Amino acid sequence: MPTLPSPFPVFVAYMGDTVCIPVTFVTDDSTEDITGYTISFVFSGSRAKELLLQVDVTVHDDAETGRTSLTLDPVDLIDLGGIGSYWLTIIEVNEDDEEVTRAMLLFKIESRIQREISST
Repeated sequence: MPTLPSPFPVFVAYMGDTVCIPVTFVTDDSTEDITGYTISFVFSGSRAKELLLQVDVTVHDDAETGRTSLTLDPVDLIDLGGIGSYWLTIIEVNEDDEEVTRAMLLFKIESRIQREISST
């Protein structure tokens, strides 16, 4: 079955790797101070939000400049479901507990063999 291009950004991870997903929050061409915010990384198996994994980040790389990240180790990738495609929704929860969906992207996990073949 052919794969249709996604209108969403795609993030590719490889089985066996540790993956860092960096995020910078911007508003009106300037960075947003996310001090005191919780950033939820929600992985689902479909756009209907079948929850597979949720990681809440409260300690940020540089909150004043809107920088945070999520690191997944090889076991996390297996727990998520291994090789396949997943939806990743990034939700900002501010100090008033207001939730704002900031991004949705396709998160693909591929095998190392696939990476080595495609890079040659």
